[in-house]
Parts: sequence; C-alpha cells; structure tokens
Amino acid sequence: MSTSKRIAKNTMFMYMRMFLVMAVSLYTVRIILRTLGVEDYGVYSAVGGIISSLTFITNVLAIASQRFFSVEIGKGEKGKLKETFCSMVTIYTIVGLLIILFSETVGLWFLNNKMTIPLGRETAAFWIFQCTIFSFFISVITAPHQAMIIAREKMNIYAYVGVLDVLLKLLLVYLLCTIDFDKLIVYSLLILAVTIVCNSIYVLYSLINYKDSRYHFVFQPSIYKDVFGFSSWTLFGSITYMCNTQGINLVLNIFFGPAVNAAYAIGNQIKTAINSFSSNFYVAVRPVMMKSYAAEDFNYVEKLFYFSSKTIFILLFVIIFPVATHIKVILSLWLGTVGEYMVEFVILMLAYAIVLSMSDPITTIMQAANKIKHYYLYVDGFTLLTLPLSYIAFRFGANPDFAFYISIVIFVFAHIIRLYLLNKVIPSITIFDYTKRVISPIILAMLFVMGLSYGIKRMMPETLWSEGITFCTDFVFAGVASWLIIVDASERESLKNLIMNKFRKKK
Repeated sequence: MSTSKRIAKNTMFMYMRMFLVMAVSLYTVRIILRTLGVEDYGVYSAVGGIISSLTFITNVLAIASQRFFSVEIGKGEKGKLKETFCSMVTIYTIVGLLIILFSETVGLWFLNNKMTIPLGRETAAFWIFQCTIFSFFISVITAPHQAMIIAREKMNIYAYVGVLDVLLKLLLVYLLCTIDFDKLIVYSLLILAVTIVCNSIYVLYSLINYKDSRYHFVFQPSIYKDVFGFSSWTLFGSITYMCNTQGINLVLNIFFGPAVNAAYAIGNQIKTAINSFSSNFYVAVRPVMMKSYAAEDFNYVEKLFYFSSKTIFILLFVIIFPVATHIKVILSLWLGTVGEYMVEFVILMLAYAIVLSMSDPITTIMQAANKIKHYYLYVDGFTLLTLPLSYIAFRFGANPDFAFYISIVIFVFAHIIRLYLLNKVIPSITIFDYTKRVISPIILAMLFVMGLSYGIKRMMPETLWSEGITFCTDFVFAGVASWLIIVDASERESLKNLIMNKFRKKK
C-alpha cells in the first residue's frame, strides 16, 4: 500500500472514532452538568480537570516513544527496537512514580491550602485528586505500548479502543444517574475504571502482536541517554502546556471561584472536541513524517509539512468559524442556560486551538531530527510567560477572559520562534516561504469568508431558522474558500486522484 493511501486509510479510522467520541461527549457533558450541578462540576473541573492536562503529558510521552520506534522502524534496525522499548518502559515508570510522590506532597498541600473548595466538599475533592493521580500513573506506564501501536500505523486498533472509551463513558452517565451516593466521588471512580480498562487493552494487544514490546530490564547507557534526554525535554514541553492550561484554570479558581471554572470546562470541552478534527488527521501523518525523515527523504518531508500545515488549519477553520459565529445559540440549545463568560471563553479558546495546532508539523520534524533541547527550551520557555502575565493581570483587576488574549499573543510569537528553529534543521523551509504558501492564503480565505458571512447575516432575520441556515452557509463558505484559496493546484490534483482511486476500488 502506498504512503498516501495508508495515510488516507488511517485518517478514515481516526475520523470514524472522532465523530462517535464527539457525539457522545457532547451528550454526556450536558447530562453530567445537570446531574452534578454547576458548583460540583466546577470543583471537578478545578481538581479533577488535572486529568485532561496530565493526559496531554502522557500523549507527549507516547509521542516521545513513537519517535524512537518510528525512527528504528524507518531505518530497519529491528534489533534495537526492543531495547529502545524496554528503556522507555523503565524511564516512564520512574517518571510516573516521581509525579506520584510530588502530587501526594506538594499537590495535596496546594489542594488543602490554596484552592477554593466549597464548604463540605473537601472529601469529594480529595477523592477526585487521588483518582486523577492514579489515572495519570496508569496512562504513563502504558504509554509505550500505545506508541508502539501508532508507530506500526495500526490506527484501527487506536480507533476501536477510542470507541470503547466513549461507550463506557456513556454507561458511566447512566450509572451516575442511578447510584444513590456522592455523585462527584462516584464519577471520579468510574472515570478511573474506564482509564484502566482502555489502557489494559492497549497493553494486551501490544504484547500479543509485537515481540518487541515484551519487557525485560535493559541497561545500555547510550540508549538510556538518548531516550531520557529526548523524553525529559518532551516532558518539559508537556509541563509548560499544563501550566498554560490547568495553571490558568487554577488561577481562575483562586481569583473568581468554581463558577468561572465551570465556564472554562465547557469551553475546554468544545475546544477538545473540535481540535480532534485536526489531531486525528495528524495522528495518522506523524509516524509517516518521522519515518520519512529517518529515511532521509527530505523532499517528501517538506511536501508533507506544507500539506499537513494547511490541512490542520482547514479542518479546524471549517468547523470553528460557524461555531464561533453562532456560539450563543449553540450553547443555549446544548446547555439550556448560558453561564457568565462561557461565550467569550469558547471563542477565545477556539482561536487559541488553531494557533497551537499549527505548530504540530514543526514539532514533529524537530522530534524526528532529535533537535529538541533548544526547541523546547526557547519555545516553551517563552510560552511560560502566559501564566505569570495572567496572574498579574488578574491582580490588577482584569476580567477572566483576558488570560486567553495573553495566551493567543504569546503563542503567535512562539510560532515565529518555531519556524526560525525549523529553518536550522531544514534550510529549504523558510519563514518567507511559509508565509507565502501557508499564512497568506489562510488570511485571504478568512477575509473572504468573513465578508460573505457578514453580508448573508445582514439580509437574514434574527430567528432560530436563520441561525441554522447561516450556520450551514458559513460551513460551506469556509470549506469552498479553503479548497480554492488555501490548497494549491498540485495538492488539489493529488487529493482528487486519491479520492478517485478509492472510489474505483470500491466499485
């Protein structure tokens, strides 16, 4: 199977998974918010919301594993793959234990002394915290098995487990409504159970199908040095992300209380769901890009870089634009009652999601080249300014949404730094060419779509039906403009040929 067809097939599996995950997630959030209530949901967001941030850490650790696995597979050095895998398991187990130690000391102190927890909910907050930490540990020690499956490009397995995950969470909602106990504690325990089940499946599949993933202790200093060096800098990157997401959530809790955390949680839920439109595509592309770099096929890496950068933006833009322009109606239909700052949080977090996702192709090439020390140090070190600047702004009386304006500006400048560092690795990719081939078409398409959308809305009455019609027209305008303006002629021809070949094969 050709590389393009393999990417298309794996992308299809990831999108089947995504649509089911999104549908169930949107339904379950509505029921959970009603069942727990705004205050308890805010408590879970502030304390148990660490789960989502730590899940990102485990995803980044899995990417670190996947980088080494993909490079070894790309080079054909199968004998070294097993040794690398065993080293990954050892290192990640140590990391998991250190995080548990830190969380059960400093983390518990912060929970008990600094966080705003409603009176009488201290015990529930403690149980949320404990379930979060144990979920994190399970995800960390199983991350190499998940990475092995992705590096082998078995996206169907990844998709099937994702489907199981959402079905179990659907069952979780039913149980939550029927069990007569503290629902916040029950919800935390059930989420932990789902994490254990899904990660166990990854481990069993990996052990059964890949001999290279059967662990035994390995002590080769050269492997440990490379793996630990790469993983530690990758972990540094994930920690900065946690500071810029969960850190902001905690600061919002300190200054504004659980009600604002609930608005943050809703915004984050929508951002995560929409962000999956690009992340699922990129899960399929990432191992191909890494293997191509390992095989020194730099022309294909450059071609894939520009194509994936455009595709990531398009997949987000065609959804984010109509959602952002109709967000108040969407939230009213979804939640019934739109809380304070929900509209502002959602719009700003979606803009932040686009800026952040555009960095994925750059990060992958830097990881494949193992040029990550200065990359994470300069880029993520710079983005850490988001948290202290937000804290200072709140101290001077800024509104909660001001933190997201700061985040967007910081990450735009961080993207420029990323491009500068990428040019040192692949000189043919310059900031000028990137601006010409990616940024300029994107800006032109956005201006075109916003102008059309504004004109249509001026002619339509303010009714629910007109909102539905303009939502659909915004979606179509964004898609057509992206296809005609952002995607160039050669990329359109390649996509047409790929679609036609798939169609002929089915006939």
